[in-house]
Amino acid sequence: MKEILNYILAICFLIVLAFGSYQLFLISSELQEVKWHIQSLNIKVGNLDK
Repeated sequence: MKEILNYILAICFLIVLAFGSYQLFLISSELQEVKWHIQSLNIKVGNLDK
């Protein structure tokens, strides 16, 4: 019985890990997009200053 419980816990842990890393991946890709938008805005503003 204890082995089955350990097995279930291990599976739950792996699911949580996979979900967490997926969330981190989504957040980091969104941050890259935001950075890209900021850079393009800076270029537009820089062109207006000239």
